[in-house]
Amino acid sequence: MFSWASRWTFDPELLLDKASKHLGFDINAARNAKKIGPEDKANRDMLVYLFWQAGRLSNNAIGEYFGLTYSSVSRCLKVITDRLSSDRDFKDRYYGLKSQFKL
Repeated sequence: MFSWASRWTFDPELLLDKASKHLGFDINAARNAKKIGPEDKANRDMLVYLFWQAGRLSNNAIGEYFGLTYSSVSRCLKVITDRLSSDRDFKDRYYGLKSQFKL
């Protein structure tokens, strides 16, 4: 399990690498694609939300890791917040991902 306490600094690249692998998601393909499919979008948005919950980066900085604008990050956060409250399977999947990291 990855722990922030074991590191002196927050390492977004390490978090992104480990979380992407956990989801089976190719972040580089998503960054370079003009349009991504619904499953990849859900995975990307889940990672955006995980980064946001870490509370260490602005929406603009988060967007730089995902090839998104700060307003796109805001939309992702709204979509994920709504989906977490209404989709039990998605919620279980997100909390399964989050449980792998001590944020």
